[in-house]
Amino acid sequence: ESFPFGKNTIVRQIAKSSKVSMEIAESQLSMYMSRKTEDSVSEMTEKILVDLEREWAIYFEDTLLAISPEMILPKKIFIVSNNDTSSLFVTFLGLSKTDATLSFRKNLEVVQISDLQLSSLYKNTLKTGVNESLIMLATFYNKLFQNQ
Repeated sequence: ESFPFGKNTIVRQIAKSSKVSMEIAESQLSMYMSRKTEDSVSEMTEKILVDLEREWAIYFEDTLLAISPEMILPKKIFIVSNNDTSSLFVTFLGLSKTDATLSFRKNLEVVQISDLQLSSLYKNTLKTGVNESLIMLATFYNKLFQNQ
């Protein structure tokens, strides 16, 4: 189970809240993540991220409840995101919540999946980046068909 809440969601919200273009918002996020923003921009970005985390936590809880209403869940969770934002989602997971995810979060092992871990599984001859989700899906199907 997954929900579409990633870097683009964050960039769109920064652009909307800051009334700037998507490109500037992406740059702002990148600078924030590398701790290279001035205090006022950092505080504004932090406030936006706090609001986004609340929304993300709702999606996360709904997803967990959809997987298992009794909350009998695995001890491992896989995060598929760009390297530059994966730490943000790991931080989101680490926040203590008083919702149905509390006990799950306490014993959670987070595994980050990025293009670096997947690079041995594919060959990219294009000059563009790759989508981690598509690589995982293609690898799964490749293994599935090889085993038949």
